[in-house]
Amino acid sequence: MRSALATLGLITALSVGVARAETSQIHIAMQPGIGQLPMTVLHAEGLIEAAVERRGLPRPTIEWSELAGGAALNEALIAGRADLVAAGITPMIQLWSRSRASLGTRSIAALGSMPMFLLSADPRITTIRDFGPKDRIAVPAVGVSIHAIVLQMAAEQSFGDGKWSTLSDQTVGMNFADAAISLMTRSGTVTAAFSVSPFQEQQLEDPHIHRVLSSYDVLGGPHTQAVLYATARFHDDNPETSAAIFEALDQAMRIIRADPKAAAAIYVKIEQSPLDPAFVEGIVRDPDHVFTIVPQNIQKFADFLYRTGQIKVPPKFWTDLFFGEIAGRSGS
Repeated sequence: MRSALATLGLITALSVGVARAETSQIHIAMQPGIGQLPMTVLHAEGLIEAAVERRGLPRPTIEWSELAGGAALNEALIAGRADLVAAGITPMIQLWSRSRASLGTRSIAALGSMPMFLLSADPRITTIRDFGPKDRIAVPAVGVSIHAIVLQMAAEQSFGDGKWSTLSDQTVGMNFADAAISLMTRSGTVTAAFSVSPFQEQQLEDPHIHRVLSSYDVLGGPHTQAVLYATARFHDDNPETSAAIFEALDQAMRIIRADPKAAAAIYVKIEQSPLDPAFVEGIVRDPDHVFTIVPQNIQKFADFLYRTGQIKVPPKFWTDLFFGEIAGRSGS
């Protein structure tokens, strides 16, 4: 009897061990820019590793990489080159819609709300109605990036219902740094560029560059710019790790809110940025920059994408786009 009980106990222990076995290696891909500051803090402070260990799991090895544009990040997730990606909310919604029966892609949490500015060095362009047929507008990924979608939303607001694609053929794909250089040196082919922090603040220091619009104007207030997302397989195969990542990201937000100066210094160090830490700190302290894991105004993006035929299936609620960890928070 004792032998049988001992054997049963060993089998049970082994079963629990197998059930708790989760990945020890995580590959995370992200974009450059202060919009990804929470991810930078996660990286620098080892917050994910610590959160995983607190849950009784071995310390994971995390590989970090940077890719430009939501399309490239989606491709990395689809191909299995990344377990989690931090990218714009619209590339995530588009992938969620088309991969529901396969990848089951959803977000773990938002990466905060920050405005994006459409900038131009051409004095004749003060609104998007001033663009002519020869003008070119730089966005990080044509047709899929949040910048491209906000431009479509702005076009519909300016030109009328059904006119959302008016400027789409004039967009060109270009990373933020190259677009900034093109405007600041007036040496490229683009007339305007949709940017993010800190690139947009750098460009606005040039007296020849001005803001045409802010994405907050288009959305009617603060909106989530980027999210951290994964496939259902990664999330469901690694429930404790996924919960730890959620907790770590929430902790990163608290660190940024509590000490913007330290967060700015982390950004400069990790990104090996030539920017003055005080300049970055000013951006972090901007009251328009909301560092929270709770999504804001993402339903407006989803509704627009569905109404314009860019996704076939719409989320009924914003929570449809997220895994369960954030379900108890009040988002939109």
